[in-house]
Amino acid sequence: MGLFDFLRRNSNAQAKELPQTNETKEEKELPEIPKNLFIEDNEPVEVKQEVAGRTDVNGIEAIYAFLQKDYEEKGYNDAIVNPDDSHLKDNIKVIRYDLEMVVERVLNYYDNLILDIESNINARAKAGLFDLVEQLKGKKEMVIKHINKVKELKEEANDEESITNRAILSYKNGFMKGLSALTHTNLLNKNL
Repeated sequence: MGLFDFLRRNSNAQAKELPQTNETKEEKELPEIPKNLFIEDNEPVEVKQEVAGRTDVNGIEAIYAFLQKDYEEKGYNDAIVNPDDSHLKDNIKVIRYDLEMVVERVLNYYDNLILDIESNINARAKAGLFDLVEQLKGKKEMVIKHINKVKELKEEANDEESITNRAILSYKNGFMKGLSALTHTNLLNKNL
């Protein structure tokens, strides 16, 4: 008796238990499955990712994408859920912290990019690829300009008149609209 003979015995017993039918595959009628159950005829819809979770945007473009995001709807919904002024202030702090994290992530990205460019410059110079070295130096200068712009945006982050305040203004506008809608719904639309 072999080690796995018990498996063969079970499969032989199961085969004996199955009823034998004289029907062939052609004689059996299978139910028809509608096409729309598995195939979608609609055109594909373009899906945009949220900026905070995006990994496809690097560098200064990540900061601009964060600042261009529309926070008005979030502010509106937050006001409907919790119309307290402290809630507004807390969420503004969260937006500022998120911006700081994006800026730090961009600076880290550029620092790593500079290191990669410098190591490639050294390696290609040793190989005698001077045209490529000049291209890499140009790329490095562009990265340094971007780093300076990011540092400038970081310094302006607390200035009420800077471009970095756009996200906060958008959130405040939405919050105020939410408060207004809440007031209209709860008080002004009541019968007197």
